Amino acid sequence: MRPPPRQHVRTEEREGDTPSPGGAPHIAADADGHAPAAAEALRRENEQLRHAVESRPVIDMARGVLIAGFGCRPEEAWEILVAVSQHANVKLRTVADAVAAAAAVQAWQATRENGAPG
Repeated sequence: MRPPPRQHVRTEEREGDTPSPGGAPHIAADADGHAPAAAEALRRENEQLRHAVESRPVIDMARGVLIAGFGCRPEEAWEILVAVSQHANVKLRTVADAVAAAAAVQAWQATRENGAPG
């Protein structure tokens, strides 16, 4: 699905304003003091992108676990994560967290079984 086209939003910096999280400029409000719908859409998109950037390392780690554990290609590992996410109706990040956590537990157990201090 393609994201909606971006709309131009007039921004202005006012003296004494503190920047919003992520350094975004202040969005000019309408006459009633409400931010325009386009500004709200940009804020949501910014939050979604921030979440995606934070989730990426965990998802990549889970892909690596699947590649190492099952000998699949990176594309196949991605398809496996997506299929499990959709089948279980669980967010992809949650599936990736579970795969990475399971791999960490297995690695810890293997270390303990081999007599290494843990």
